[in-house]
Amino acid sequence: MMGLSTLRARLIRLGEVDIRLALWTALVLGIGCVFVYSSSALLAQRSAIYGYESDYFFKKQILAAAIGLTLCVLMATAVSWKQIERWSGWVMAFAMVCLCLVFVPGIGQGASHVNRWIRLAGVSFQPAELAKLALVLYLAKFISDRESRWIGVQATLKILTIAGLTAFLIYKEPDYSTAVFVLSLTLLMLFLGGLSWSHILATLGLIAAIGIYGIATKSYIVNRLQAYLKPWDDPGAKGFQILQSYIALGHGGLSGAGLGQSLQKTALLPEPHTDFIFAVIGEETGFIGTTTLAVLYLAFFIYGLRLALRMPNLFLKLGTSGIVFLIVSQALLNMTVVTGLTPVAGEPLPLVSAGGTSVVVTLLGIGCLLNFSREAVENPENEIRSTGAR
Repeated sequence: MMGLSTLRARLIRLGEVDIRLALWTALVLGIGCVFVYSSSALLAQRSAIYGYESDYFFKKQILAAAIGLTLCVLMATAVSWKQIERWSGWVMAFAMVCLCLVFVPGIGQGASHVNRWIRLAGVSFQPAELAKLALVLYLAKFISDRESRWIGVQATLKILTIAGLTAFLIYKEPDYSTAVFVLSLTLLMLFLGGLSWSHILATLGLIAAIGIYGIATKSYIVNRLQAYLKPWDDPGAKGFQILQSYIALGHGGLSGAGLGQSLQKTALLPEPHTDFIFAVIGEETGFIGTTTLAVLYLAFFIYGLRLALRMPNLFLKLGTSGIVFLIVSQALLNMTVVTGLTPVAGEPLPLVSAGGTSVVVTLLGIGCLLNFSREAVENPENEIRSTGAR
């Protein structure tokens, strides 16, 4: 049982975390829960798969939020940033094992040749979501362990091997867009860590090669590109999803049709509670609502990068900025897909889209940010110099 002194110490640590980041998390998570219910109630009520319970997805989202918030608080108060740094390699290894388990009969859960989940004791889990966060922390540790910010050829090859294997396992699920996202995230971390331009170009070449290979071997990728470029050529099939999203956003107008009043979610818009929940938000709250949500993510991005600049060492700088980019880039990709600016990618809207694994892992990442925020200093450059002098 937790002692009184231990509890007091954790409460003190909790008081040291950044309250603005905690409030932002609570606000966006609350918005997500409201719109998960709004967008999924009719879908769940009409389907025997979900037991005809209108609050089926809402209950799952609340449960995921409760688990995620618990892990978030524990990550922020029960461990030190040095422990997170030491554990990063083991977390990466665990994520890789989980990515392999999706292909094991009896453990991996899939349908129609899609294996993206593992299911144990009645609980489903999507390893690719954990792999993103694990990779950020692993790369922050690996890069910060180098003797200087410049990353040599040997270190770069080792990093690309780990990232490439992670992306390959995700690609084989198959989840092409997430695989490319993982490699892009790796490129970003290497850039932040001091990768030379020649290595950046080589890494970009690898991403381009995988992109071309995917287009050449996966017909659904070609269909998505065709739907993106010319959705009106096949409005009943390839272009159906994005066109229904356009209709939802158009119906919302400036101020929206009203909470719960979306028409597209009733039967026409595919995945209204997950990939295309932003379209439902747009229909019900209009341009004002979607802009407000976008500004919230922008505020998180700006504040997160400012927080990274206040970190006293390279691991904390890279870990903070990497988690911020991970969350914001997923949000940006989701919103650009819904508005037709990029092809359909399947990335969730962090803390908003229905999906237990995404919510839990995102809150775990925010727990890391809250933990790191306790180390922020007003003048990090002076802190680094004084630490080196000692």
